Amino acid sequence: MTTSLAEIPETRQESVPSRAGNFVEMANRLAEQSRVDAALDLIFASVDETFRRGDFSDCDHLLQHLAVGDFDTDVLLGLLTATLPGRSLLPSRPDFYSRTEAEIHRRGEMELGLLTGLD
Repeated sequence: MTTSLAEIPETRQESVPSRAGNFVEMANRLAEQSRVDAALDLIFASVDETFRRGDFSDCDHLLQHLAVGDFDTDVLLGLLTATLPGRSLLPSRPDFYSRTEAEIHRRGEMELGLLTGLD
């Protein structure tokens, strides 16, 4: 079962910097405003910075608890793409990939090759 970021208990939220959750929510708002390029720029910059700091556990926690049904497909794909270089350090990423894949199918948005190379 997944939860939205707002539903993660207080003690769990404290273990994830507010910026981690905020950048995904901000990116989703941008995507909803048809500003997908800006949303993807934000995702890549934020994930890159998180990786540079070595905060893989924070990123993993975010992927583990993100409610994929609450986010735009472009945001989900952006997260999968941005986190690809750190996949060996993100134990929750395979589950995030599976949940994202299932959600894209549920939405009827799956296209041939859409997720190729992102697992």
